[in-house]
This record gives sequence, structure tokens and C-alpha cells, in this order.
Amino acid sequence: MDQFYQISEKKDHVNFISMVDFNKSIIWGKKNDQRQFSPFKNQLDLFYLSLLVGLKLNSKKQTEDYIYKEMTDNWTEALSINSYAKDYIIALYLNKLIDKVSDDKAKIKQVLNKSLDNKKRTSLSQEGMKEMHEYCFGGYEKILEACNNELPSSIVFFLMKIKKLLEKN
Repeated sequence: MDQFYQISEKKDHVNFISMVDFNKSIIWGKKNDQRQFSPFKNQLDLFYLSLLVGLKLNSKKQTEDYIYKEMTDNWTEALSINSYAKDYIIALYLNKLIDKVSDDKAKIKQVLNKSLDNKKRTSLSQEGMKEMHEYCFGGYEKILEACNNELPSSIVFFLMKIKKLLEKN
């Protein structure tokens, strides 16, 4: 994987809610409904939130279990301009990986070399991107579970569920 993807379907699971449909239910809208108050502006917002949940709960899912489609091949402008969000996201991911190898400097170096690629705009190697997607997809499944495998009824309901997930030990 060298680009960002979102889940379209889960293989052998007919009623699975795609990230595309879930995103449509939470993304900012000008309509006269609760979405006009949504802080979510683009497709990658749900990706990042799912990744955060996956990292926090150490939940990974194999990318082979899904049918997914390309979102974008780079970070959003909002993350690139006047923001360190990209760096924070990568730092959270690397912290999770390094935490597994403790204080072994040789293993830490090996993990960093395997996961990073400074020549890519994402700063991640193909293997790093694949694993980041595994955490994202695992986090997304946790979010779906928290929402009773339904689209959220409101932004407030959704944010309350995310808060609960992130507060778990």
C-alpha cells in the first residue's frame, strides 16, 4: 500500500457499513441538520480517527479481509500547511511500534527503517502504510461496534462514542 484507502466492503459480510457511507453521515454539511456542526471536513478525518482508535485499543485487522478504494495519495492540505498533524499521526503510529520493542536500540532502528521512507510524501514505507491501514481498519471496526453497527444518529452521539473508546485502558 502506498496510498490512503477507505473500506468499501468487508468480504463475506453483507451488511457491513462502508467507510464511505459512514463518512457521509458525519461529514460537515450545509443542510439544516446536525451535520452543519460537524468538525469533520474530508474523507481522511474518519481515517485518522479510526487510526487513533486502532492504535489506542491495539486493534488491527488484515487488509485482505476488505475491499477498499483509494482516497488520496497524499496528506490533505490542512495537514500539510501550518499544521504538525502529519507528524503527530506518524509519531503515534511509531510510538506504538517502538513500544513493542522496549529499549532495544537495534530493534528500534530496525522498526524505524522498516516503517519509514523519507522519499515518500507520507513519510511511510509500503509496509508502514499497510500496517497503518491495519490499525485504521481495526479502529473502524471498533467504532462500528460502539455504534451498534449502525450509522450514528447525530454528531454528538458519534463523538460521545469516540470519547468512550479513547478513554478505555
